[in-house]
Amino acid sequence: FFMMGIPTETKEDLLESVSLSLKLLEDNPNAVRVFNIFTPFPGTELFDLAVKHGLRVPQRLEDWISFNYRSFAKNVPWLPKEMRGIIEMLDFCNFFVGKKHYLKPYEKTNPFVVLLSNIYAPLARKRVENFFYRFPIEIKLAKYLGLYAKQG
Repeated sequence: FFMMGIPTETKEDLLESVSLSLKLLEDNPNAVRVFNIFTPFPGTELFDLAVKHGLRVPQRLEDWISFNYRSFAKNVPWLPKEMRGIIEMLDFCNFFVGKKHYLKPYEKTNPFVVLLSNIYAPLARKRVENFFYRFPIEIKLAKYLGLYAKQG
């Protein structure tokens, strides 16, 4: 398991994590690797670090709805725009990287969706390997269709 989007994390730090995860897959093709987006939880040292780096703490319970491991909170001032793009790409594309990507384990997954994911997998891997986050048409389409990372 890997976490990304932590305050103070640099592009180089993230690249090292991705490189390590790909090396793990190279060494063991049956490995499963998971990347989640940092979510600041009150009472933790990382929450305090996020506040120190500009997080505006939600004042109402409803304001916490946008905080989850699959999407960015609306207020992540510690991440420059480029890092947000890279993390969004990694969050989506990592589902398709590796021998055991996420769509295969679910037996009720529509066969057409599995076919599309298998076709898309090589492109996803190239995006991850090269940190190519620009023009994320497939991510926008998946979100538009309600298939991925529904925002609160």
